Amino acid sequence: MAGLLFFADLLGVTVFWEVYLLLGMAVWCIYSIDHLMDSRTIKNSKVAFPRHVFHKRYFKTILTVVLLFAVVGFVLMLFMEKLLFLFKPGFLLSTLIVVWFAVLYKSGQKAAWLKEISTALVYVSGIALAPVLLKGIGELTFHFWLFASIYFAIALLNLFILSHTDAKVDHSEGSGSILSVISKNVLEKFIFWIGLLLFILLVGMLIYLPSYFKMHTGILLLIVGLHLLYFFSKNQKKEALRQKLEASFMIPLILLIF
Repeated sequence: MAGLLFFADLLGVTVFWEVYLLLGMAVWCIYSIDHLMDSRTIKNSKVAFPRHVFHKRYFKTILTVVLLFAVVGFVLMLFMEKLLFLFKPGFLLSTLIVVWFAVLYKSGQKAAWLKEISTALVYVSGIALAPVLLKGIGELTFHFWLFASIYFAIALLNLFILSHTDAKVDHSEGSGSILSVISKNVLEKFIFWIGLLLFILLVGMLIYLPSYFKMHTGILLLIVGLHLLYFFSKNQKKEALRQKLEASFMIPLILLIF
């Protein structure tokens, strides 16, 4: 939701509140489907994530709500004039997401390393879709692609941190991640260098980009800084770390004030 606001402000377009509602439903459905898929691999509920245990226990109920939300979203896009511009692109993107993650699920550990990359790409595509369509693809500038690429890298950084933090439980549940192809120590180095390079790049952008983009740059710089601070802080509880990282993506809401 905050990410949608970020790209809408970046491109200078007004997004209807109905789009925010639709995105919220879509994000909940995607995350619920991901948790439902992960819950199928649980072998021992005592060492599994509480959220996965919850989704396994109420699998049918949650799946029913997901399907209901999907139908409601489809109907809203089809019959609400303000959402009609999202129908074809949204349906195409949703279909690609479902097919791709079904392929990943069927491939098991062989394609597990693609999970974080795919999730980050889906996330950025979803939050940027409406602003891009309202602006017009032909009107997109270098600055948009620069910020979109950095947002993708930050989302990837976030997912790498979560995979590093959840490594033991993921292994016990049989869930795949980037750790299926690299060690935990190597992933930690990846996180450090990706975070550092992003931080340096954003500081440079803060200095050299036109004033219009300084607020957007500062927001992303703050998100990256918090990710590095939280990750390398000692004695962090896993769920507390996850909640702090998720909360950092709410920072773009500051654009409502300025």
